[in-house]
Amino acid sequence: MKNLCPVHKCNFGTRSCVCEPPFKLFPFPTENKNPDLRRKWMIQINRIDPITNKNWNPKSHDRVCSNHFEECAPTEKCPYPSVNLGHNVKTTVRPSRKMILKHNIQKKSKSVTENTLGYSTATPYIDFVKKSSQSDHCYTGNKDKKTTGKLQSDTNHTDNTESDNTYAGKWDCSPNCACIGCFTKQQTIHKLNSQVIYLQQQLHSKSTKNMIHTTMTNNIVKDDSKTRLYTGLPNADVFDRLNKHLLPRAKRLSYWSGSKKIVSTKANRVFKKSKKFGPKRKLSVKDEIVMTLMKCKVGMNSELLGDFCGVQLSVVSQVLNTWLKFLAYELKPLIHWPDKEITKETLPHVYTSIAQNLRCIIDCTETYIERPRDMELQAQIWSDYKIKHHA
Repeated sequence: MKNLCPVHKCNFGTRSCVCEPPFKLFPFPTENKNPDLRRKWMIQINRIDPITNKNWNPKSHDRVCSNHFEECAPTEKCPYPSVNLGHNVKTTVRPSRKMILKHNIQKKSKSVTENTLGYSTATPYIDFVKKSSQSDHCYTGNKDKKTTGKLQSDTNHTDNTESDNTYAGKWDCSPNCACIGCFTKQQTIHKLNSQVIYLQQQLHSKSTKNMIHTTMTNNIVKDDSKTRLYTGLPNADVFDRLNKHLLPRAKRLSYWSGSKKIVSTKANRVFKKSKKFGPKRKLSVKDEIVMTLMKCKVGMNSELLGDFCGVQLSVVSQVLNTWLKFLAYELKPLIHWPDKEITKETLPHVYTSIAQNLRCIIDCTETYIERPRDMELQAQIWSDYKIKHHA
């Protein structure tokens, strides 16, 4: 026998039934959209997983009945389940924090003039001058009376006349006074003067050293013959063009700082700040180019390059490791590599029978380099022909 609705006498669960359901089911808030509300629902329900014996974690198919809400549904006033849960729960909702608003504060008008303010602040200092002058320069009773009368007359004179410097009091010390205050003042002045002289000497030596290194670099790239001798470039004009081409990207270089870190040959992206990150550059871009080219062309020792440019050996190693990779990346398009068809057309007849697919002939060129610390590297780069370390 079918169950009939006691009110409308209709079948349960059929389309013809117009009865409202006895309750509604509400899903848990999702972890992505509202994790705090989901966690609060779990705390209110206070259910323990029977398998793991830990706090129960609801799944996607779990629902909460409307009978567990005060208004039969989650609302802004009562968003959590709090009724018929089998335990007492707190239904109070913490109010949201008030927003902090900015208010325009009116500026207070200056009710006290500068002269009045200066006079009021100078009064304690004048009293201090009176006491110190009396204690330092009064040795007998007669002198005490004379000095006191003189101080009173000076104070009255100061009160009646307006002074440009209202913060200063009347001081009765002679030019060759030997009191404690004057002696301490002279010691402080001599100490500060010696510090100023020392700092001026240090600043002058720094500027002179930088000027010497800058002058040496400019002298190298000023003359075509010296430019060709030290850098290997044909003339100074080519060096200036190379410097202008590399300058924008060289300002944003990430310098080499060890074998574990990667040297970036690409310039960093600029967002807000355009200046270079990290410590201040000790050499200019022009000096670093000259240092790298001199290392490649002349093969100078790194310590000699450091003395030449006025930097330490670690800075020379850092600059060379960075600039060698940077120049290889930037000047790679200058290497001319002809097509295979052009190479076959211009191939000499001597090689047509020997090697038809010949593209290039690599000459055995050896460049003198410094001796490395690793013994295996020393054995690999040793040349028995020239009895030196070559690469």
